[in-house]
Amino acid sequence: MSSPIPPILTLINPDDTKWAIAAKVPASVFEAARCELSEFLQTDGSRVVSGDKGMSALLVFGGSPGEGEDLAVELSQKHKTSVYLLDFDDEAIAIGQFDGPRVKWKRGHPADFLESYGITAPGYEPRPARIITISIIGVVDGITLEQAQKAVPKARDRLAANARGVLVNDISCETIDLSRKFKRQSFTLFYDRADGSFSCVVRKPDQQYEECFDPKESSPNYKAIDSILGEITLDGILRVLDIPRHMLPPPEGTATDGSRSPEQR
Repeated sequence: MSSPIPPILTLINPDDTKWAIAAKVPASVFEAARCELSEFLQTDGSRVVSGDKGMSALLVFGGSPGEGEDLAVELSQKHKTSVYLLDFDDEAIAIGQFDGPRVKWKRGHPADFLESYGITAPGYEPRPARIITISIIGVVDGITLEQAQKAVPKARDRLAANARGVLVNDISCETIDLSRKFKRQSFTLFYDRADGSFSCVVRKPDQQYEECFDPKESSPNYKAIDSILGEITLDGILRVLDIPRHMLPPPEGTATDGSRSPEQR
């Protein structure tokens, strides 16, 4: 027995663009063109949007881009302009530039093409940039700045001498590398400006496991300790490790002088 054919509306997903037609024509042109689509695409199955630089688009959420080919040719000939037929199929993405019956295939992803004109295709919204809020500052005891610079030359601009040895503006585990190379104790301070939280990892050359002081919660990856050289506050740890306070950005919502921002008062 054959499987039942699903209702036609189940073939439409307004959150997932299947194909589209775009051109530098008024949006009203595409509103009229919707009437030439299959009946089930004429309402919830499609949407007309306006973009930048005079570009408009007819976004379609079902059916096949095949039925857009004749429409692209027709609109190109009628309005004397290039019309773009965009196929969002993951296995066969395509951007066809129609100039009358002639078609030229362009490279790139249809979503990126529309985005360049300020049009976002549902299902292909740009992801927000990942914002890194954690700063990592390391201290390696008992080595000189010259030794550290020779050992990790690519990080020389992120190294500085301090009262304990060398200070590391750490982005690639240089603190651990120096600690292992010279068999010296090291401290790695993790500070999250998003909420002001912090933790500090201690590595000793004669111990198998690293230790960690975290005032909020302990990690199964480290042996928990109750302080860093007797200090439990961030300011106290910065002082005892000789880490300048200015190396840590202020918590979000805090002015550079340490006061709360107007929105948080």
